[in-house]
Amino acid sequence: MTPVGPLHDIVVIDLSRALAGPHTGMMLGDMGARVIKVESPGTGDDTRGWGPPFVGPEDDPISTYFLSCNRNKESITLDLKSEDGPMSLTGPDPEHPTRVGVPIADLLAAMYGACGVVAALHERNTTGVGRVVRTSLLAAIVGVHAFQGTRYTVAGEVPQPQGNHHPSIVPYGLFSCADGTLQIAIGSDGLWQRFALADLLPRLEASGIPAGGVRTLDRVYEWEQTRSQGLVIEVDHPVLGRIELPGPPLRFDDLPYAGGRCEHLPPPGLGAHNESVRDWLDERDRVDAIHDGGESTNEATGDQE
Repeated sequence: MTPVGPLHDIVVIDLSRALAGPHTGMMLGDMGARVIKVESPGTGDDTRGWGPPFVGPEDDPISTYFLSCNRNKESITLDLKSEDGPMSLTGPDPEHPTRVGVPIADLLAAMYGACGVVAALHERNTTGVGRVVRTSLLAAIVGVHAFQGTRYTVAGEVPQPQGNHHPSIVPYGLFSCADGTLQIAIGSDGLWQRFALADLLPRLEASGIPAGGVRTLDRVYEWEQTRSQGLVIEVDHPVLGRIELPGPPLRFDDLPYAGGRCEHLPPPGLGAHNESVRDWLDERDRVDAIHDGGESTNEATGDQE
């Protein structure tokens, strides 16, 4: 089946490496864009060498980090270059700042970048003029400070790590129980009235209280809720065979597929599309040459008349 999606007629040249840029490109690819990833000859994107864990053959291992942010792309090799990146709010207390478990600044910058690209594409349809879209790891983190930002800019308070509990709403946080941990979110007086009468997750759920057990990643990806939303996809990898990847978090009402594509492409091997992309570029050049030649002939004929 031919991949489809809202951006199916857009070509994206992905010149980035590591995580923020590649994640942006992947998001655009999830929505149907043709994404051509440009990598350094020989080594490729840095993340091809980031591990463990690696999978596949011992003599040519494949980085699971690379697999996480490069689906729905083609790869060509050329010579080019790029950059990298917060803890004052995260941790059990002010003395123990803690690193977030994923490179959150990179991922947020990718999301803002993809959103900006889509906005610029829409503007181009109206004005006929493109524009440069800029964001950064710093901008992405500041952009999601939310109430912690205004806590300082308006109230003059400097937020500090407060563990797994909300700084201004109680009870709202992570609680230890005999058989595990629970995340409970009581965000209103109405929820508190119902929560005060409940003592187990089933009762919380039946009462409409936001709560849930803390799931390890294996339980997250095996969870029926995760799979029903297309958050796990299958692709045919040329080396690893049929593998599962985390899927696009975006869906469109009139398209039944995650991200908008009916078929997802595996993260590409280094330079796997050198020949096909160059053939495509050559064909575009030939078409442009014919088009330009036809216009010249018409103009010449018109002048003679």
